[in-house]
Formats: sequence, C-alpha cells, structure tokens
Amino acid sequence: MAYPVAVVQCDVEPGEVEQNRNNITRLCGEAIAQGARLVLLPEACVSDIYRGAEKLAETIPGPSTDVIVRIAGEATVALPLLERAADGKVYSACAFVSANGIRGVARKTHMYRDNTGHNSFRDEEVVSPGNELALLDLGDVRVGVLIGFDAEFPEAFRTLALRGADVVLVAQNSLEPDLAFLRAMALRNRLPLAVANRVGFRKVYPAIPEFSASALSILQDKDGAFLSRCKGGSAIIDGDGRAVAQPRAHMPPPEQPAPFGAQPIAHFQEDEILTASFRVEDLRVQRLTSPFISERRAELYEKK
Repeated sequence: MAYPVAVVQCDVEPGEVEQNRNNITRLCGEAIAQGARLVLLPEACVSDIYRGAEKLAETIPGPSTDVIVRIAGEATVALPLLERAADGKVYSACAFVSANGIRGVARKTHMYRDNTGHNSFRDEEVVSPGNELALLDLGDVRVGVLIGFDAEFPEAFRTLALRGADVVLVAQNSLEPDLAFLRAMALRNRLPLAVANRVGFRKVYPAIPEFSASALSILQDKDGAFLSRCKGGSAIIDGDGRAVAQPRAHMPPPEQPAPFGAQPIAHFQEDEILTASFRVEDLRVQRLTSPFISERRAELYEKK
C-alpha cells in the first residue's frame, strides 16, 4: 500500500512565533487534507534559529504542538522547533505530533558552523547537541530524522539505513539544500528522503561585513541586522536518487523544456506543499537486495 508523505516549504520570520505558527498550521492542514500521512516542516520553523532565539524555546508538549494535535487527524506531523527540555538545555528538536499527542522527539546532533569564514554564527550559541540519531517506528513506517547540519554527514544516512529506516526526514534551515549530495545519499543507501527547507529572510552574522556581503548576499533591515534570503529548494527524493517532487519554480514550462541535466531554479521560491507516495514493502526489499548495503565489509571500517 502506498504511504503518502508531504513536505511543507514555508516562510519563517525570525522571532515572529504567532505568525509562523499560524502559517505552518494552515499549510499542515492543507497537506493533511490532500491525504498526507506524514508531514515534514523546516528546522526551527516556529521561531527560526539566531542569536537570542533560545528565549523563544518551548516545552514539548507545548503551545505549538498543542495546535498541531488539533488538526493532525489521521496524520503525523514532524514539527521542528526549539525545545526547552527538562534538563534546562535548549535543543533544535523535531516533535512527532498526532491527534493522540507526542509520538516521539528527535534532536539535532551536529552543531553548524560556517566553513567559509564569512558567517560567524554557530549553532552552539543557541542550542545544545542531542546525543542520538533518532529512528521512530510509526507503525506503518520507520522514520529516521536529520536536522540541519546533521544532513551533511554521510555516516548519519548510512547509520539510519542500517538500523532499518524506511524514509529519512531532512529538516533544513539553510540558504539552499545541497540536493546533489542528498540525491547521492538516497541512492547509495536506497533510502527515500523528504527534504524541507525554508524561504524568507534569515539572520546572518558576517565576520567582516564589507568582505562577506557578496558571499552571503546580505541585506540590512532598519534595525541594522544582517539578512540573507533563503531560496527554498525543498524536495522529495526516491531511493533511486531521483527528485520526484520539487517546488514549481524548479520545473521548466512545458513549452520550454530544459536541456538534458539542467535543473532550472527560480531566484526565490514561495510557500509550497510537495507530495509523493512510497510503497514501504518495496523500499524494504530494495534495501535488502542493494549491493550498497549487502556487500559492505563492516570489519574494514571498524576501529582497531
């Protein structure tokens, strides 16, 4: 039986919790009305993640998850937000919310820092790392979760595949996901990916503004904060590494087919819901028979 999933690409306004919450609730409601059983949103979609955003962290359950409980129906919504945990720390987390409440929580494990030297922001200024790669059994499907910088590490995808994930949710809060890398991860692990990235303006912290402006494409708001616009680029990728759903702005008009291998990308994208369905039984057979999994020689990779 086909299992329908949806990716919500949405605008995230830094610090505007009520505005963001209302927008994601509306979009999730639309995705669920279209028949999605599993819905993914971008990282920190309630508050965004920036210096000072830790003040907006919520408990799980809390105000945002309570809203999603009321609209979830038969679906499970993967809601990434800043979590204020019982241990007093703040995590970039993903709550799995159904009509019956919280089904599980995943936490970001790898802390981002810019390797170019242009942006001085580090995740650890706002959140603490989790210590476990999350795999949740939702009954009909086993779901792996990678949040933000987690999705830059090939080991994370392989580990989730070996643990039996049927699909991996990739919740991003970036200028644009590296779809070439993500498609390779899907193919090499025979593992479908749902990739949700945000649109709108993100706060950035240029190390030297006059030299970083071009690299970061930065603007300044009336309060002097530096901003860079996120392009979206969300996708649903199948186990063959093919993008089976992308924003409309990625697709060429029918009368103007793109050259072979080209992937037209609009400068900016908008809120959008992407949908696709997977046959979970087929995915499990593909993973079992894949030489990328079955022919591994684990003894060569282990520490000695």
